[in-house]
Amino acid sequence: MGLTPGSIAPERIEQDFVLNHLQNAIIHAGAVSRHFWPTKGKGAAARKTQARGALLRRQCEIKDDSPLADRRLRNAIEHFDERLDAYLANGIVGIILPHYVGQSIEQSGIPGHIFRAFYTDSLVFEIIGERYEIPPLIDELQRLEGALEAKNRGG
Repeated sequence: MGLTPGSIAPERIEQDFVLNHLQNAIIHAGAVSRHFWPTKGKGAAARKTQARGALLRRQCEIKDDSPLADRRLRNAIEHFDERLDAYLANGIVGIILPHYVGQSIEQSGIPGHIFRAFYTDSLVFEIIGERYEIPPLIDELQRLEGALEAKNRGG
């Protein structure tokens, strides 16, 4: 299979470049999520923000099980330093990969520790041993974009 004009051969793509941009998209998805599921607080102001979130979810037809509602991936990125400290406190031996982009890695019997990875065959992002499917999040963002554009056209 040949490369399309302007594309870069896979072996020449910097892994940190891919991971940093993917991570940036995930952080922005988390920011979008906060509009629909505001942080919980107390008092009248909190009730107002929760009501706003509920209204926006209804207007944009966002279900409670939306991938945007799940903030575990965003939290794993935002609190990477804390999670890394806890992970390293247990002591680790074996193969250590600070970053990886490519096909899924087969287990060889030697313990492996991957701090950040994106598996191109399964479209899974891994951060400190936790794996997250990316397509459902991207699909929901694209659906939301379409819904917002339609509402904008409709007034």
